[in-house]
Amino acid sequence: MKKITIIFLLVSGVFAQSIENIFSNESTAIDKKTMQLNQNINLTSIENLTYTPIGKSIDPEMYILGPGDLLGINIISSKNISLPIRVNPVGEILIPSVGVLNVNGLSIFDARTKISDYVFETALKNAVINVTLLDIRRFKVQVLGAIHSPGYVYVTPVDRVYEAIKKSGGVQKFADPDIIRIIRGEEIFEVKLKDYLSGKDNSQNKLLQTGDIIFIPFNDYAKSMDINSVSYNEHQVTVYGFVNRNSSGNTFSYFSGYTARDYIAMAGGTVGSNSSFPIGNINKTTIYRADGTRIKHALNEIVLPGDMIEVPASIISQIVGNDGVIKTLASIASTAFIVWRISEDL
Repeated sequence: MKKITIIFLLVSGVFAQSIENIFSNESTAIDKKTMQLNQNINLTSIENLTYTPIGKSIDPEMYILGPGDLLGINIISSKNISLPIRVNPVGEILIPSVGVLNVNGLSIFDARTKISDYVFETALKNAVINVTLLDIRRFKVQVLGAIHSPGYVYVTPVDRVYEAIKKSGGVQKFADPDIIRIIRGEEIFEVKLKDYLSGKDNSQNKLLQTGDIIFIPFNDYAKSMDINSVSYNEHQVTVYGFVNRNSSGNTFSYFSGYTARDYIAMAGGTVGSNSSFPIGNINKTTIYRADGTRIKHALNEIVLPGDMIEVPASIISQIVGNDGVIKTLASIASTAFIVWRISEDL
């Protein structure tokens, strides 16, 4: 009897150990899957931290989805699952345990319907699905022509032409005041931003789309002076000497057709220009070129990339600001006064 009891206890111990191992392995597998799912969700949730501020609410029937938009998908079935999902570069979303679905070019309203139908047909027939837009995408558009900083700027689908121009530093003084062109694929739209700014026609400030090119034409004067393009030369222009220090420094981007006078104005003008005794002598502005050329009296000279513009001191400033000169004049005056007194005494 004792032998049977011992054998039973040994078998029970082995069986219990096997059961424990089975459940332990299953638990480990479940934990790994849970950890993996949580990691995936957490990685996606990081994207949810980004938020693009907008001026007003978005109409779900008007906003068109594209790569970069962040959707929030809530699936209610036996469990409640909420996932932030980013639209990938080809316009698709990956719904875990359901599949891949293309939502590019759909409105939020249409995407909600398509996603719901897809989840019903593929995985969960009795689920309740909610879809919302968590964050909007950002994309690049080109701004070219008579603009201060031509090139690419980041915008959103709710940004308009005026926002892109402001992000490019605004228009140059040689810009055509009436017409701005938007090149969108094979189409070209002409807008009159001046009518929008004056409140006459808000439709002139068009919404932007991926791939748009905004071109600001040059005015007639610029065309007559052959100022019809910006330079690819990225060498900057420096203004130094007796000029007011600009808050951002006195080194500027090169703008086609600008004169030394324009750059001095951007630097804040000459020191003491509004006083009776100006310190800077703007009329003797000198330009030093990279090739060693020096151009005197260059106030109205067209500036080239890499130029250095010097505003020298005025004559009054040189006299007043030079202690040696003042002392010499004082000495001469004293000597003259002493000689005059001696001659008077004689």
